[in-house]
Amino acid sequence: MTKEILVNSGKENMRKVNVLAKIVIPRLNVTSHYILSELEEKEREEVFRLKRVKQKKDSEKKLDEMQRRAETVPKAISAELVILKSENEPAPRKKPEPNIRNSQQ
Repeated sequence: MTKEILVNSGKENMRKVNVLAKIVIPRLNVTSHYILSELEEKEREEVFRLKRVKQKKDSEKKLDEMQRRAETVPKAISAELVILKSENEPAPRKKPEPNIRNSQQ
């Protein structure tokens, strides 16, 4: 009787070991590989998204800088034009006084 119990328990343990080795462990390996590949994909997407955000911020920064330059350049140019205009203008002419003698004649 004890011999049969030992044989049956040995067979049960062998079945459990076989199930673990041939079914459970391979499924866990497949699941583990799937999870790792999904995590890697998410990481690649995140890196790509961060690069896009950085590019957008850089382009907005460049655009803002160009707009600021465009706003300051006309002011600077107009200020220079006013200075140049005032330097190059001749002194205002005096109006000739009317000749009283000629008008009376």
